[in-house]
Amino acid sequence: MSHKNILQFWRNVEVFNLPDLDEKKLKPLNRESELPWLEKKITKKNKKIIYTLFFGKVSKENVVKQINKIFADKKENQWKEKISGSTCFSSIVLDGYGQPDSNSYTLASYVLGIDVLQNKKDIVSVYQLLQNVSDEYLQRFNILKPSDGENLENNVASWDFINKEIEYLKQLTGWNSDDIMVNYIEKDVGINTEVDTPFLNSFYLEDLNKLVDDGTELSPTLQKYLTLNSNQKKSDLIKNKDDFFETINPKYLNEGKWASNPKYGLCTAQLGAINSIFKDLKNHSGIQGVNGPPGTGKTTLLLDVIAQIIVDRAKETINIGFDNLFGKDIRLDFKDRYQYVYPLNFSLQRNYGIVVASNNNAAVENISKELPQAKKIDKETFPNADYFGEYAKKDLTGDENWGILAAALGKSENKNNFSNLFWKSFLKDEKGNLIRNDENKAIVDKNASNFQNFLTSIQTEQKNYQSDFEIAKKKFSTLLEDFNAFKKTATDFHNGFDEFRKNVVLEKDLENAQSSKETTKSELNKELQEFEKGKNDKIKERENLRISLYTFNSKKPIFFFFQKLFNTKKYKQWNKEVSEFLTEFNSISSEIKEINSKIEKKKSELNNIENQLKNIQNQLIQIEEFNNKYESLKSQLLLKYEINEENLFDINFYEKDLKKIHLLSPYHSKKIAKIRTEIFLKALDIHKFAILANAKQFKNNLNAFFEMISGRNEISEELTTMLWDSFFFCIPVVSTSLASASRLFPNITKNQVGWLLIDEAGQATPQSVAGLVQRSKRCIIVGDPLQVEPVVTIPKTLVESLLNNLKIDSVWSPYCSSVQQLADRISEYGTQLGDDEDGIWTGFPLRTHRRCFNPMFNIANKIAYQDQMVYGTEGRDKDKNPFIGESCWFDIDGSGKGDTQVINEEIELLKEKIKELRKTYSDEIYVISPFKAVANKCSYDNEIEKDSKIECGTIHIFQGKEADVVFIVLGSHPEKEGTRKWASSKPNMLNVALTRAKKRCYVIGNKKLWSKQPYFDVMAKELDK
Repeated sequence: MSHKNILQFWRNVEVFNLPDLDEKKLKPLNRESELPWLEKKITKKNKKIIYTLFFGKVSKENVVKQINKIFADKKENQWKEKISGSTCFSSIVLDGYGQPDSNSYTLASYVLGIDVLQNKKDIVSVYQLLQNVSDEYLQRFNILKPSDGENLENNVASWDFINKEIEYLKQLTGWNSDDIMVNYIEKDVGINTEVDTPFLNSFYLEDLNKLVDDGTELSPTLQKYLTLNSNQKKSDLIKNKDDFFETINPKYLNEGKWASNPKYGLCTAQLGAINSIFKDLKNHSGIQGVNGPPGTGKTTLLLDVIAQIIVDRAKETINIGFDNLFGKDIRLDFKDRYQYVYPLNFSLQRNYGIVVASNNNAAVENISKELPQAKKIDKETFPNADYFGEYAKKDLTGDENWGILAAALGKSENKNNFSNLFWKSFLKDEKGNLIRNDENKAIVDKNASNFQNFLTSIQTEQKNYQSDFEIAKKKFSTLLEDFNAFKKTATDFHNGFDEFRKNVVLEKDLENAQSSKETTKSELNKELQEFEKGKNDKIKERENLRISLYTFNSKKPIFFFFQKLFNTKKYKQWNKEVSEFLTEFNSISSEIKEINSKIEKKKSELNNIENQLKNIQNQLIQIEEFNNKYESLKSQLLLKYEINEENLFDINFYEKDLKKIHLLSPYHSKKIAKIRTEIFLKALDIHKFAILANAKQFKNNLNAFFEMISGRNEISEELTTMLWDSFFFCIPVVSTSLASASRLFPNITKNQVGWLLIDEAGQATPQSVAGLVQRSKRCIIVGDPLQVEPVVTIPKTLVESLLNNLKIDSVWSPYCSSVQQLADRISEYGTQLGDDEDGIWTGFPLRTHRRCFNPMFNIANKIAYQDQMVYGTEGRDKDKNPFIGESCWFDIDGSGKGDTQVINEEIELLKEKIKELRKTYSDEIYVISPFKAVANKCSYDNEIEKDSKIECGTIHIFQGKEADVVFIVLGSHPEKEGTRKWASSKPNMLNVALTRAKKRCYVIGNKKLWSKQPYFDVMAKELDK
């Protein structure tokens, strides 16, 4: 199974993407009335009208049914929510006079896809057909392009024109039994506005087409993302404490920290995750998955990641020097003019740009809005924090800002908005209309407070900022020295822990051994003394015997010689007595010899014991010296760096329960946090003064950049990446939805983005990030597979058929995996949720939950996380507001009507409880239901709709949000058990709903029926406590 096959499968899936129709904006074309563009309408000054025609209006549910018919899928094993909304077949853009734009025709790819399936053709043929759609359209209607030099007035769309398109579509959509209706949207736009073609086909199709192409070299990061079985070693950080503790080793601690309140540090897992990210990815391409259950500080983690990337680029900028930032100028030709741009130093290219992307538009826009906001930093502690704050307009974020740290650029509206507010402003009259020159071009306001005018104004003064750069460089270097001194102390302390812990045991063993050896030595000395005494006694005894023998010998019998010669009786008697003397003498001598041998042996034993004692003593001295050094390091960390002892990785830390460890902030102190934050802020100063010292180069490059993203001018692939890096140098972070990424970065070149941060990745289909991952050197993928899952409208039968055709493993199916799951699967650091067979390997586990009070926390922890999460709101979970009592389940035994899941009695009780709640509580309220019908009923209820602080919906609109109070309105027809089984098939739905509530969660529904379902039974028990 090749990587290209997986990409081809994803491309085939995306063919059947069903475009959305914004039915609220649509107007029907009425055959009884004159066509709107034939009416002589008066346009506003400097405005023009465009009409977008949409052919066909068919419910997505009907399209899905048609596809299922092709696969003869008539079985419905389980109830599921119907696909809502309508789609269309094709679209055309007309100008205000009804002339079709020659490049605007779009045919929905699913129309061709169904046609190919019905005719049993290879799905690959769809791409060939799509490539020819535009030319066939021009030929079908005999439309000439403006470049052909012909008068286009005869191309005005008439009913004949419209009917011809309808007939064409009828041939393609024989399965559609409804009339093909035509609707349109009329829109006033600026007179020079480029035509914005409706995006009917998948946002990811073009990228996937390019990636499938044999000529495209896949990036190492994308290749890793497409790896089925990673051979990488896995470290379960919940089961293996030592692996977890290694991730918090200060040798991996980063210099930079976001400018938040220095009083509060990252909790243990957040620190470990960030350390691991930079340890593995700083100098290498790759992917790191981070598993963040609700309220575990994913955004906080991303802020510190961003801060460190900025610090790294500042260090590289210092190495290069402000005067070597750019190379020789390059001429860039636009349609109506030319300008010069300057290539950024190679070491700053493709390495530091940060893109934050998500399937959730609100999530990415929130990040780009929050980064510049003054309230996101601690202005009291860091009052001088500023990064071109005067150009971070309030209109960009809706709040006061401290710096222009991020830009939301994905869709055209965002790009234009940012460009107009930050870069280039135009003169407007009193009514807010653009003032134009004789050539009908908007006049630039050269006095406006924007970044372009600012850079223009200082070009003659840019040398003045060179000294500012050098001053900032010196301060930055001093701060880094201070941090590195701390880092070395902390690293030595941390790395000494294993030896210290071993020494604790060893010292005790040595002291026990020393005591035992001393006892043995004493016993040996005692035995030696006894042997010496015995030896001396024997020597005395032998000496007495020798004297006795000498005396006896002097009394030999007379004529001894003859007595002996003749062996006389006297001789025999004498000799017998002498022999007895000698025998006894020799016996005593043998005893002395034996005692000497024992003495030597005991002396040898004693010598060995003394050597052992000496060795023990040396070891104890070494341990004492090490411990003194270790305690000295600890004292420095406690006294000099002001770290609380509980945050030091010592024996007490090590022996704590893992859940308590998760609540700690290793090696954090206010003092260290301030140093790290000052490093980050000074890194921004390095960027600021480098920009100002090169004002001309940055101005030219940014000007070309904004021309590029506006789409007004095409720029070469090489220069595109260079302009992006110039922009990233000024604005470190760009946010985009995944859907807009391919238009924001039109080139598919690998590794053009330094860092890709994908947020809420559990919601994204696996194919939706392929193009962005290809463009990125490093990917940090953050999310939770146990919250909102990807929304897949394509029938499962079709997806399975496409899998089988290419012999692809089901893991690549959007029905089986999200972006988060694919990233987690290849992440070294993580943990297992569930049994090994059915369990999920998640990425680096963040586990300290700081959002919900109990019982919401307990319920979510039980149903989704195997009690791995840690309660981080202890002490804050007491609230003076009584609300309407503790969190509870309001049991309603209501009756349903027809097929709807709405229980009117539940809605009435909801309104009653909200009315009661509003007596003491005026903030936001979320109303969440598993079913769209119930959520819609709540949304459109007159009483609820009047309250602007009440938001109603299914879980999909609440991911990443929180409110003090949440109502969960369960609904479900009493006789439709399948609806309840669908809602409880996984913990995700209930998990998300519960964890939106910070302080109170009130459940409304039939307790008897719902408490029979998995996960809801746990909630029922917990709410009864």
